[in-house]
Amino acid sequence: YYGYSIEKLKSMNISQINILSKQQIKTTIEKVKTGQENYFQHKHKLSDGSIRDVEIYSSPIEFKNKKFLHSIIHDITDKKIVEKELQKLSLAIEHNPVIVIITDIEGNIEYVNPKFTEVTGYPFEEVKGKNPRLLNSGNQSKEYFEKLWDTIHSGNVWNGEFHNKKKNGKLFWESAIISPIKDKDGIVTHFVAVKEDITEKKKM
Repeated sequence: YYGYSIEKLKSMNISQINILSKQQIKTTIEKVKTGQENYFQHKHKLSDGSIRDVEIYSSPIEFKNKKFLHSIIHDITDKKIVEKELQKLSLAIEHNPVIVIITDIEGNIEYVNPKFTEVTGYPFEEVKGKNPRLLNSGNQSKEYFEKLWDTIHSGNVWNGEFHNKKKNGKLFWESAIISPIKDKDGIVTHFVAVKEDITEKKKM
C-alpha cells in the first residue's frame, strides 16, 4: 500500500508517513497509550508522494515485556470524495428555490427541503412518514392520480400540475416532475418530486 519494502518501513519513523507535525504525532501517540482515544482520521503519504486519507484504529499492546502500538489502517480517500459530493448535493437541494420531496416506494415522505415548508406551511417533522396526498385539495380526479402512480411505478417520469391545499387551507397550484429513483439493479426504490408554485402564473 505505501510502496515501501518491509525492510525500508522498519527503518522509518511514522512521521515520514503521517503528514502531521512531530509534536502532533507525539500527542496522538500519548492519547493512545493512555487510552484517551483509539480512532483517528489522518492523511498519509505514500512512497510516490501522493497523499491519501486514512482511518486508524490504534491501541497499546505488550509483547515480551515491551510495549508497542498496534494500528489497523484503512484507506478512506474514495469515501471522503463521495462524502464531499453528497454534501454538495445536499446543500444544493437544501437551498434549491423549488420544492423537493423524496418518498419511499409506497409514497411515504422521507425528505422535504425548506422550500416545501415555506410554500405549504408544513414542517418536515409533521409530514415525515405521511403521504403527499395530505396536500390534496380534492379538486382533481381519482383517475388523475392513478395515472400518475401507474407512470412512476413503471419506471417512467411524470409531468403535470397539482391543485393543492396548504396547511392554512389556502389553495395553490404546483407544476411537478416526479421521477423514480432506481438502485444498481434497476429496481425502483424511491420517488423524487421537484415542484414549483405556479399560482400567480395560473392567475395571469
